Amino acid sequence: GTSTVVRQYIQRELLSQNHCRMTCSTKDKKEGELPTPPIAVDRQWISKLLQKFPNSNSRRNDKALVVAPMVDQSDLPFRLLCRRYGANLCFTPMIHAGLASTSKTYRAKFMGTWLTPEDRPLIAQICGSDPDKVLTTARLVEPYVDGIDINCGCPQD
Repeated sequence: GTSTVVRQYIQRELLSQNHCRMTCSTKDKKEGELPTPPIAVDRQWISKLLQKFPNSNSRRNDKALVVAPMVDQSDLPFRLLCRRYGANLCFTPMIHAGLASTSKTYRAKFMGTWLTPEDRPLIAQICGSDPDKVLTTARLVEPYVDGIDINCGCPQD
């Protein structure tokens, strides 16, 4: 299922490159292998983003007022309009990893919309069922956004 794909993706790509460590169950351990420490999670990361990029139009900069990702709808003009009315955290439209990793035209549709300072903080949502394409797409968008959301509920072919 999807959780198996995500687990394999994390183990193969992130752990093999020593970007992070995650806890594995004992059935996954090889004999003599030391336990892996859990991932350190900064539970204040959203609060820190909101402080770093305050929205003067927002009534609350201590809580996230979020514009959720919507396929082909939450593009830059819509996000800027929502920010004018108080949103202080926005998501990109859902980005299909298969298309983003293979099509220049599809990538260009999104890349130009991530360079506006008024549109911060910004989280990119990536969907896909191929862990390699999801990883490739995450690496493409990483320099332009403040976070990456991997949508595992809508796997795409």
